[in-house]
Amino acid sequence: MAGLRGVRLHPAGFLLIDARPTRAGIFRYRRADGTVRAEYRSPEEVARADSLTTLRGASVTDLHPKEGRVSPQNVSALEVGSVIDVRMDGAFVVAELVVKRHDAIEAIRQKKRVELSCGYHCDYDATPGVTPEGERFDGAQRNIRYNHLAILPPGTARGGSDCTMRLDAQDAVLDAGLVDGELPPLSPPPEPDSDGRRRADQGDDTMAKIVLGGVSFEAPEQTAQAVTAALTENKQRLDSATSELDRAKARADALQADLDKEKQLRTDATDPAKLRGLIEARVQLERTALGVLGTEFKCDGLSDREIEEKVVLYVHKDAQAKLDGASDDYVRARFDSVIETYKPESERKLDDARKKIDPPKGERSDDKGDGDAGRSVIRTDGDFRKRLGTAWRDDLSAKA
Repeated sequence: MAGLRGVRLHPAGFLLIDARPTRAGIFRYRRADGTVRAEYRSPEEVARADSLTTLRGASVTDLHPKEGRVSPQNVSALEVGSVIDVRMDGAFVVAELVVKRHDAIEAIRQKKRVELSCGYHCDYDATPGVTPEGERFDGAQRNIRYNHLAILPPGTARGGSDCTMRLDAQDAVLDAGLVDGELPPLSPPPEPDSDGRRRADQGDDTMAKIVLGGVSFEAPEQTAQAVTAALTENKQRLDSATSELDRAKARADALQADLDKEKQLRTDATDPAKLRGLIEARVQLERTALGVLGTEFKCDGLSDREIEEKVVLYVHKDAQAKLDGASDDYVRARFDSVIETYKPESERKLDDARKKIDPPKGERSDDKGDGDAGRSVIRTDGDFRKRLGTAWRDDLSAKA
């Protein structure tokens, strides 16, 4: 800590502060999937003159900008001060800051802002390795180019609590808790820019909204994307499970209906009155069917529906397609319709003969509109049989 002069007051009321914005060593970045990647920033890379030059004159910001970087378009709104001087001190970059804006000055005086975090670009070399101190890393940062320096609340600097502003003689307490370089959980690493470099050490550089339980939160964009993806996946799983539950319930309801029907049949089979009714209904069904299909037809082994279908198809031979998959009620209705209108061939012949011998009123050739005068009228079945003659006997023989 040699050469650190603490905080001084500028004649204009600004704060002049000695600080350590960043350091060499391993930085850990938590990715969207929860894994952590260790990136090595070697002392040689950190001490490069072309890198340190970009930090000199950089804007000091209160927290990391939501826009991700300071630019000519937003500097007037974001800048609370600037970096005056930069140099190396061992593994640390040492800088002098001037903080000009009143709200930032008050936050520093109240120690609401005590740590630092750089916003920068760099090239990432994905070659893993081991530091001279024996620490393993997944890749290395090269060609570091700084954009801004953010002042942060205690415990939030990516470089650890060593990356602080020297505020007074008691500031050594800020170093407590840093053990063997172990760092607190960090935000996911930023995605590459269009030029192949990527933003690093940005903290809340790009924020997005997440809604959980009707409450809206702000989080880094990558974190928001990961949470949203997880929520979407969980919803899809829940919807799938709900659909499967509905299907299982439908199957259970169908099975319960079949069971209730079977129980009712068993109950009816033990009730003499109901059993007698079922037997009578079956006998009547078979008798009716035989009247259409003929006495040679065998009903044994056929269900009520199968008998009803046989009758319908006997009269309407093209009805098979409509019967397939139809409900029992539909088949029964078709059966009843056939029975109501069906007449055996013998009865149809008898009706035709009756019409020829005794046509309905209005169709008789001698109908002059003056009653029954001048023609023979059939009054009884006996009269009809006499008029029918041989045709009657032939019809009776055919019917027998």
